[in-house]
Amino acid sequence: MATTSLTSEQIREEHRLVEAAQRNPNRFGVLYERYYHPMFLFVYKRVQDEDTTADLVSQLFLKAMTKLGGYQFRGLPFSAWLYRIAVNEVNQFFRDSQKKRHVSINKIDLEGLMMEAEEPVSDDNLQVLVASFQILNPDELEFLEMRYFEKIPFRDLAEIFQITETNAKVRMHRLLKKLKQYMEQSRQQATN
Repeated sequence: MATTSLTSEQIREEHRLVEAAQRNPNRFGVLYERYYHPMFLFVYKRVQDEDTTADLVSQLFLKAMTKLGGYQFRGLPFSAWLYRIAVNEVNQFFRDSQKKRHVSINKIDLEGLMMEAEEPVSDDNLQVLVASFQILNPDELEFLEMRYFEKIPFRDLAEIFQITETNAKVRMHRLLKKLKQYMEQSRQQATN
């Protein structure tokens, strides 16, 4: 269940499930069943290995279950909290393993990103855009990927990255500006 598809009533109903699991850990299974698949996909897109993904998702849900008592409802989907744990688990995996992180992208999402950056959509520009991802630090890349390739709303991104919604929008504006500058520099170098 994606964070973008929940109504406020669904979020409140989901919170009731969380409260039930906080009172009785045996009820955590409902949350596990609801979010296992989306969390598995989220992690798999980054590590590209089923066994590693299964391990990381197991760790994610173990942490979620053990820390559920400290979870505080803020009017956001429970999945935002799970995504934050997943991001931390994936980042820790890459720090520990020294492996390269994968970015799952498709042309439609790239074209949307190009339009947002006010860049003309062409195959050459798309290649330069993909190359520009290498100048981003892991947190910036994660933020961009979650917003444009996974369609996570700013409100949920703010919760995941523990910043305000306004700061999430400012961060995205700065990332787009950084990518745009890189693309302009690349075009200038190509013409020289």
